[in-house]
Amino acid sequence: MGYVRTDYERFGWDVIPCIYWLSSKRRFFISDASIIQRIAASRPDFPKPLEMFRVFEMFGQSVLTVAGADWSRHKKMTSPAFSESNLRYIWDQTIRIIENMFDSDWSSQGDQVVLEDVTKTMTEISMLVIMAGGFGQADNWIRDPKPVPGHLLTFRQALWDVSAELPLRALLPQWVWGSKADQDCLTVGGPAGRGWLGKRVQHLAVAYSELAKYMREMLIEELADSPSNKPRHERVSIFSNLVAAMDIDMESAGRGKSDLFGNMFTFLFAGFETTAHVAAYAFGLLGLDQEEQQLLYDHIESEYADAGKLNRALAVAYEALRLYPAAPSLQMISRNDTTFTVNAAMTEEDTKRDDSGRKEAKKTNVFIPAGSEVISDVAAVHHNPRYWKDPYSFKPERFLDPNWPKEAFLPFSTGSRMCMGRRFAEVEVTAIIALIIRKYKVSIDPVIFPDIAGETKLQRRERLLRFLKLLPTSNYLWKPTKPLSTNAYAMGALSEFLTQTKAEFLKDLQAKTTERWTVVMGNEAGDLDTIACSVAYSYLASRYHSQPTVALVQTPRTDLYLRPENLFAFTLAGLTLEHQELLCIDDIPTTVSSLSQVITKFALVDHNRLLPQFQGAGKVVGIIDHHADERQHLDAEIREIVNPVGSCASLVTRHFKDVWDDGVPPELATLLISAIYIDTGALKPDDKAVDIDIQSAEFLTPHSTFNPANSQGLVGEAPPPPPIDELFDDLSALKKDVSNFSTRDLLRRDYKEFIFGGLRTGLSTIPTGLDDRLRKDGVSTFWEALDHYVDERDLAVLGFLATFKAHTKPKHRREILMLLKEGKVSGDVEKRLFEGMEADTTLRLQPKPGVEVAEGTHARVWNQMNTEASRKYTAPLIRQLIEQDQDLGELQASKV
Repeated sequence: MGYVRTDYERFGWDVIPCIYWLSSKRRFFISDASIIQRIAASRPDFPKPLEMFRVFEMFGQSVLTVAGADWSRHKKMTSPAFSESNLRYIWDQTIRIIENMFDSDWSSQGDQVVLEDVTKTMTEISMLVIMAGGFGQADNWIRDPKPVPGHLLTFRQALWDVSAELPLRALLPQWVWGSKADQDCLTVGGPAGRGWLGKRVQHLAVAYSELAKYMREMLIEELADSPSNKPRHERVSIFSNLVAAMDIDMESAGRGKSDLFGNMFTFLFAGFETTAHVAAYAFGLLGLDQEEQQLLYDHIESEYADAGKLNRALAVAYEALRLYPAAPSLQMISRNDTTFTVNAAMTEEDTKRDDSGRKEAKKTNVFIPAGSEVISDVAAVHHNPRYWKDPYSFKPERFLDPNWPKEAFLPFSTGSRMCMGRRFAEVEVTAIIALIIRKYKVSIDPVIFPDIAGETKLQRRERLLRFLKLLPTSNYLWKPTKPLSTNAYAMGALSEFLTQTKAEFLKDLQAKTTERWTVVMGNEAGDLDTIACSVAYSYLASRYHSQPTVALVQTPRTDLYLRPENLFAFTLAGLTLEHQELLCIDDIPTTVSSLSQVITKFALVDHNRLLPQFQGAGKVVGIIDHHADERQHLDAEIREIVNPVGSCASLVTRHFKDVWDDGVPPELATLLISAIYIDTGALKPDDKAVDIDIQSAEFLTPHSTFNPANSQGLVGEAPPPPPIDELFDDLSALKKDVSNFSTRDLLRRDYKEFIFGGLRTGLSTIPTGLDDRLRKDGVSTFWEALDHYVDERDLAVLGFLATFKAHTKPKHRREILMLLKEGKVSGDVEKRLFEGMEADTTLRLQPKPGVEVAEGTHARVWNQMNTEASRKYTAPLIRQLIEQDQDLGELQASKV
């Protein structure tokens, strides 16, 4: 964990304000417990960013994934789930499972048991407890390898695979796992089910289908037993309690099962993750501190007969969670302007000084604007000497003091957001620690981890944690194992090149020795064409032009999920499922302005004007683009701007075609073909494809993994690509599947920002119609989301440019919504903009009927009858109308 309060001590206060330099997003990191408690008590004013929790909605919504009235409804439904009878049952089942583990596994090893992966062992215990206490499905330590008839996996296997692979599930979009019809029928479909993304993903698709099938069968069984008629003390599982609390019957099962399954999945993941985490850390800390372990053993021996008195075992768990919280931070959004009174940051030295009271009383006011990210820094609060004496030491006895600072202990969150399963986790982990310490003495293998003379406890613990960063399993107890790859398959040539190039560039950037590098960038929209072009240019220029070139992706890593078609193409191109090879803009450990001062050479693909934030000492040496020529950087050594062309990837292919040889990874050709196909509608002439696109695709195909001779050469378990004639259908379906995206996600997904006449203007291309968004969000929520995004980006003008095919008639349609920020746009400009757009003979706009505009909102909504006019036309038109005195024929949109 390290010294987590260094930044606060340097800044001087327990709140650190900062600006996320890419988007001007304001962030406030808070380690003041009193402020965090106020935030927790003001839930409507500080909502959580729901898009972060969408991955938990694969089985339905839950108390974790909703807000407002929906949260209150879920909270009311789920509160009865954790009853006293359930907690007693958890205690009994945990004891049964651990004793079963002792008898069936550990006893065969004699007096000394060596665990090579303590985290895995704790997770297996927690999983069995969840099966019993959560689902009412008790199982033994030794697995039954055979699934019941009608299933491909046992219930235990399905639970384990789904829980262990949640990060992988989060990386891939909903469509990958099959259509809604597939999921409703509990069948395995989509690219995942067909094995196109490899065996690991295919197996996970099966596990999700199996878990859903098991839960549906359990629901039928529960309904047959009429759980609502059972006395409360007989309903011992969370599942049974939820069914009764939701009052689900055979007629309403279809409506209620989504909420039931969604909440059960949330409890499953949160339960096993937290308990396994704290138990593994607790045993590691006890193994390092034999004196504390002896005190705990003596306490357990004297109090074991009364479970309610095992307070020292619970104190060990609390101390492990204080030092290493499972959730080191909690993120919220400030809905309104807020001012907090914040404490000065205290150091351990301050608490020992005679004048420490003066600093302890020192305060200041911090203003937090609406739309800011507010991050409760749990780890920093847990190490704040204002609340915890000697905060970096392992001292469980601090929790035996009845006056310990409860307001500064946040591993389960706090206030109305406190984890509902807290008592479940506490009962389970107390039983685990008590039973194991009562029977076994925990120690660290001295051969693997020897003592160092003069080393303090803290230094030894920090050394152990540094050592364990090499391990993928968080194994810090007993004998460690060899590191295991977390990739779906071994690193391919393209993946290896990107990984090595990224590491070397960042090393030179830190040393300020970047003179040899060319940084190639696509545009800020982050579509597949722009990223594929920058990656290809980087590889081919580095290899054939002897010019070290690194591709800089302008999309923040946290936003890559907004382009599911990109993630699919990356996987086909042999990148790891985590995409760590890519150098994203937020991977740069400096500001953009600082970066522009140390980079001497830039190359631009898929745009031809260096964005203002990168303008500095660097020179543009290369341009390959298919947009209108903005007549910038006329002295670039490479300047190939061709319009019209369907895909910039076609131009990159043409530029490097003469030097292409068998040494170029087939995965790179596959990536470029994917970009060409999605931008040209699979090379259809009526969908922007021209001769250059067709010729480039014909050249790339035999060099790609679509050629069986090349795909057989992929390393490890690299997934075979789909048939090339199905590629566009898969990419297009992924691109259009935005059903799980919030309105804010859609606004960010394909977004470009400009300065027109001094007005910050954002234009978002949206692949769905306004009617769909209004039905999904509701009128007030939709307009509220637009208002919040305008404030978040500090915009004067926001354009919602919808491009989609209607459900009833598969015909391409476009709609435009223009929203102006009150007080930032004059009445004259508003009139000129709206009337000018309506009068434009190219767009041919007609007012869209039936759209209710929020009262007081400066907005217009139109159907766009000319579906050929895209943002490339609309942006210059908007600029002309705002600035009025410029000729559209000479106009180019200047991007921020």
